[in-house]
Amino acid sequence: MTDMSSSYTSGFSTAKRIPTMTFDCILPPDKMTTWEQEDAAAKKKRSSAELAAKAKSKVGTAMKSTLTKADQLKNVVSKAKAKRETDKQIRKAEKENQQATR
Repeated sequence: MTDMSSSYTSGFSTAKRIPTMTFDCILPPDKMTTWEQEDAAAKKKRSSAELAAKAKSKVGTAMKSTLTKADQLKNVVSKAKAKRETDKQIRKAEKENQQATR
């Protein structure tokens, strides 16, 4: 029996490059992505998440500001109503007082 291991493994001694045409048939170039493309896609996802967070923050700030302004407006309106009621009562009392003194 001859030593076949050396002749049998001699074909595997150097790595062969896969021909481009074969590789392109397995995975067409339009389906392949580069690290840069994947990073750009991840950055887009990050930036959209960051934009969403910023928008949420701005909306929250705007809502707080709006609620504060609404509370201030309610206070002004309630003070104005109270003043009108007080003025109305004062006029009514003055009218009654004038009628009583006649």
